[in-house]
Amino acid sequence: MPILVTPPMNGLERAACDYATPENNPLQEIQLDASLHPLKDAAARFEEKTNRSIPEEEARGLVKYSNFLSVRVLELINQSGCTFIRVFNAVHEGGFHFTFMVPLDANGDPIKLEATIYLVQCCACPPMCKPGVGGL
Repeated sequence: MPILVTPPMNGLERAACDYATPENNPLQEIQLDASLHPLKDAAARFEEKTNRSIPEEEARGLVKYSNFLSVRVLELINQSGCTFIRVFNAVHEGGFHFTFMVPLDANGDPIKLEATIYLVQCCACPPMCKPGVGGL
């Protein structure tokens, strides 16, 4: 089954990033079935949320930028058959926004092999915001 690599997501909280010591950023691997329902559901919640007018307070909680551990991104892109990567915006059941990456084959279809890795951001802004526009 495909594997989702994600920081722990508990309720309404997102994990904070340790930029100085990347190995201190906790990640867990969750087995997914080929339907990818948790990811599809999260992407659908984001689409539903953005297809309507968003109150200012709710909009402040949307992710401005996401951070991914480079070693895990390399694992994702080096998977057999990975030609493209698609990045999705999503909303967790707890209501917070996050992004995730899916490896695609040469036809643009998600790879769903037993050991396929899907990657969720390790942290994002907000709450971990750097000064400047978009952290640039």
